[in-house]
Formats: sequence, C-alpha cells, structure tokens
Amino acid sequence: MRRPAMPSGAGFTFGAGSLTCRPFTPIIDERMKNPVEFLREVRQEGARITWPGRRETLSWALMIFVFVAISAVFFLVVDKLIAWIVKLLLGVG
Repeated sequence: MRRPAMPSGAGFTFGAGSLTCRPFTPIIDERMKNPVEFLREVRQEGARITWPGRRETLSWALMIFVFVAISAVFFLVVDKLIAWIVKLLLGVG
C-alpha cells in the first residue's frame, strides 16, 4: 500500500539556510473515512496472524525468566567486585 503524497503547504520547507515549519495537514483519503470498515479490516488482519501455542509461549517465557535471572546474578557479582576494588583502592573498610 503506497502512502499518498503530502499536500503542498504541509510539513517542512527549507529556504535560505532556515527551516520553516508549517502546521501539519492530515491526509485523509477515502479509505480512512469509515471507522467501521477500519475495524472490520483490523479484525480480518488479526484472524490471519499465526499466534503461538501455549507450549511455545511458556517455553519463551521460561527462557526469558532464566536469562533475566542469569543477568541479575552476573550484575550482582560485577557490582560486588567493583565495590570491593574501590574499597581496596580507597582504603575504606
């Protein structure tokens, strides 16, 4: 689907080293005038989507949880290591 051209006088124009901003003029073509038709098309597009199954969703959720837990432990160790080095260098503690 190709986007219609912007009408003249809308958007930005450049001239003599300056940027002039004009008020945005929304582009409304015939497809955008009927909200009921729009919602019908959205529903049709939603029906075409291949949604993941329960098992795949749980698998991905578990992988994300494990990755977040590993990352949390990694950053905890790095934080403690940096704190220990700073204390050692500054002679605090």
